[in-house]
Amino acid sequence: MKNVWRERYQDIDTGSPEADVLTGFNANIDAKYDVSQLSGELERVDPEEVEEADSREEFLSLLKYCIENGENKEVNYQNFEPGIEADKEEIGGQAGIMANFLCGTGNSTVFYTPFLSDRLAENLEPELKYPVNSGEGLELEKIEQAANTDRTKVNHIFEFDGEKTGRLILSDKLRGFGPYFRKGVEDHIQQLDEDLDRVLLSGFHNADGNIEAKLKKASQQLEKFSTPVHMEYVDLSSKLNLLEKYIFPHVQSIGLDEYEMKALEEALDVQLDGEEPSLGEAFQFAKFFIEEFGLDRVHIHTYGYHVNVTTENYGVSPEKIRESMLYGETCAVQMADEGEIPEDVDTLDFDNKHVKKLDDLENFEEFLGLEEFTREGIGKVEGYNVVAIPPVIHEDPERLVGMGDVISAGSFVKEVN
Repeated sequence: MKNVWRERYQDIDTGSPEADVLTGFNANIDAKYDVSQLSGELERVDPEEVEEADSREEFLSLLKYCIENGENKEVNYQNFEPGIEADKEEIGGQAGIMANFLCGTGNSTVFYTPFLSDRLAENLEPELKYPVNSGEGLELEKIEQAANTDRTKVNHIFEFDGEKTGRLILSDKLRGFGPYFRKGVEDHIQQLDEDLDRVLLSGFHNADGNIEAKLKKASQQLEKFSTPVHMEYVDLSSKLNLLEKYIFPHVQSIGLDEYEMKALEEALDVQLDGEEPSLGEAFQFAKFFIEEFGLDRVHIHTYGYHVNVTTENYGVSPEKIRESMLYGETCAVQMADEGEIPEDVDTLDFDNKHVKKLDDLENFEEFLGLEEFTREGIGKVEGYNVVAIPPVIHEDPERLVGMGDVISAGSFVKEVN
């Protein structure tokens, strides 16, 4: 059966959807480090899970915790530096990664972040457009000509391999950041919205200062969009009540990984059993989320499976959703293979890669009595369309950061055509 899925991966259309998309709001520079440089120091600290790193010792303890538990974490840090030299710098931030990926793969892409520095612009795709109020309406300038600040957010990324791959991100703060359009652009949102196929937003977790006022403003702007809006979720459990009130009701789609799902289900008091949620449990969570907040689509990507749960009237066929998910995963695996955000998407070769075991799909099929779900990845459950695929496991990845963003963006935008 794995051969069926392998053939599906190799048979997908890797051409660009050539969609018109808008992405926002967070972007930064990612400084990446080789964890082996810290191996001696890690031996001398105890693993500890902390919510914010206020010292280098706390950082090392958290890094050791993430390595031993195979977890992805992103925490704020202050008053210290990693103390080792970065191996590489590249674009980071969910919206920045999605913008570079979508533009690089041939989509007409507008990117907005409130603080755009020359350093940031130099790491973004030169074909990206940035909305600017010219005084006579909205103009789309080349990204390299639109810098409006000298401030740049820099995150420190530590990736590791073990029984599970994972990463720790020390997240910098950009004071005054708000995940919304400044007034000059806000006044012309309807013009910006014209002829768009998809809107992809992230960065609500980076709001600084009066977070409620900023999310309320974002909510008022989201109401003005007629284009389907996807939110790439990053854990903000401490302010979940604000997301529930201001953001979730105004997006049609959300993307998240298994760790973000676990954090959300705990914060929302949704009981999912097990350290690694099964496909059935992920379906129940997605169903709850759709019904609670009025979404049309929930996309969950885990190490064991990817699943899209949509309402019956979502408007995209399950077959097209499956094809789009295979495309998104192909793009992400290519990035893991090459270490760079892909531009020309190639058909997967399976050197150092394999299709994940189908246990999750098989168990879902057996438990619910579905026909051919393991083979097709498509089913109707409790009035919802469920589309699941097995991911491709890369045995020696060059890059992990941003894979979820590419999976989500590729899947959502490829649905267009």
